[in-house]
Amino acid sequence: YINGVVSGSTTIQFGALNNGPLRIGRDILGRLANIKLDELRIWNVARNQAEIQSNMNRQLDNETGLVAAYHF
Repeated sequence: YINGVVSGSTTIQFGALNNGPLRIGRDILGRLANIKLDELRIWNVARNQAEIQSNMNRQLDNETGLVAAYHF
């Protein structure tokens, strides 16, 4: 999502078979993405577009399923 609008999607599975790093700002080939981050949230539950848009301008720190929130 970019500013609450779907930009693309992919599936990432973590666990015993995939212990590689999670890259933000680089693709699997190491190429840099042209992005600027203001905030990064990592969830352990799927969020839909309406949920993202309704909360994208609010500070969330202690929500169910919110694993990490980084404010830059």
